[in-house]
Amino acid sequence: GVELTLGLPTRYWETKWLDLGDMEFRKKAHYLSALTTIGSGTLTAQAYLDFKATAWKLTQDETATASTIDLAAEAVTRFSIGHLNYRHIKFRFSSTDPFEIVGLVLRASDADAY
Repeated sequence: GVELTLGLPTRYWETKWLDLGDMEFRKKAHYLSALTTIGSGTLTAQAYLDFKATAWKLTQDETATASTIDLAAEAVTRFSIGHLNYRHIKFRFSSTDPFEIVGLVLRASDADAY
């Protein structure tokens, strides 16, 4: 007979499109901090800009080089995203392991206002 094997299902969590109250101005992102529940495995973070389907893979701040969060090691992970310039932004997190995003902190400023 035929045997069919499926991989682990991928779980996703994403924000809505954010304009941070000024959709007419471009924004400069500085950092994103993600607070997750303690779990196991890894969590991949991506950013989507200005309603485009192409994602930017986010990497952890200075000391980390991986683009995934180790859910067993850290509850808070900070991403440097200073290279992102946008009017609208959306974040997506994915993993094959169970996870929960408890909170996000995005630090950004208007790039066109001055």
